[in-house]
Amino acid sequence: MKKTVTAYHGTDRVFDQFSLNAEKRSHGTKGGIWFSSCPCVAHSYTNHAAYNEKYYIKALKHGDINGESIGNSSIIKCKLFFLNPLYFDAKGNHSGDLTGLRKVKPHEVCCGLIKPITMADLFLDAVERGHDGVIVENVEDLGGFSFMIKEKGSALSTIYGVVSPEQIVF
Repeated sequence: MKKTVTAYHGTDRVFDQFSLNAEKRSHGTKGGIWFSSCPCVAHSYTNHAAYNEKYYIKALKHGDINGESIGNSSIIKCKLFFLNPLYFDAKGNHSGDLTGLRKVKPHEVCCGLIKPITMADLFLDAVERGHDGVIVENVEDLGGFSFMIKEKGSALSTIYGVVSPEQIVF
């Protein structure tokens, strides 16, 4: 059964179609095209400063960021189509640690033999198993702004990763 969702994609580029071969990707995506159920999460990916906390804070101090879109940045509202997505409940964990292993004391993670599962790991596994994308619910993901979240769970959204531009309608 086809699943259709409305989602948002934040970018600092101007384009008229999505591509898997984009030159610039957010850190840790490793394939796929990514969207959020929340426009504010998409907005956190709209400018290069969002990828680095140090530069974001520096820009804030110099008045270079005021909450508005910068340069060519934009939030694109789209419809996404899935036939066989992998569903995953992140249970409030961060997109870089979907299973919450970073909360465990280092010596409890079996001498480093277990590593956190990232959004990219989940996506690659889903594709290998024949899924046409992922739907990750209850995940904390604000691009480079995650460091600004005061309360756990205050910025949860659903993140969507699709395998093909043909799954996207502007």
